[in-house]
Amino acid sequence: MRLDLSNNELKKVEFIEPLTNLEQLQLANNKIELFMPESVYQHLDQLDLSGNELSELPYFPNMSPELMLLNLANNYITNEVTLLHAIAGHESLVELDFRNNPMYSESFELAVCKLHNLDSINGRVVNQPGNKYKEKIEDIVR
Repeated sequence: MRLDLSNNELKKVEFIEPLTNLEQLQLANNKIELFMPESVYQHLDQLDLSGNELSELPYFPNMSPELMLLNLANNYITNEVTLLHAIAGHESLVELDFRNNPMYSESFELAVCKLHNLDSINGRVVNQPGNKYKEKIEDIVR
């Protein structure tokens, strides 16, 4: 099941909590300041929270272990640890975008990419043979 509530000026989204069979949740370009789901979303594989007013992220213990795409771009996240806690335990994550947050830096991007073996980070494809960006990551972590 897919739910797209993008571009609605939403501040809170508690009303979606009964929808525990969601696979894709699009909440881009709203006014959400805090996203802390209480429900267990076991089937969620895509979550888009880009373009909101998030400054902190909780650890997503109720998010699906199958979460593959997480978009947090264009928010107000200032703490690198906050991002690391949010993605901890999501080994299936292959695409992560956290561009245009105050905490963004290329060195942190490279570290996160290596840590999680992502295929795509911040719009860049990483895991392809001969990819210069992948070589840069490998040089940094050696």
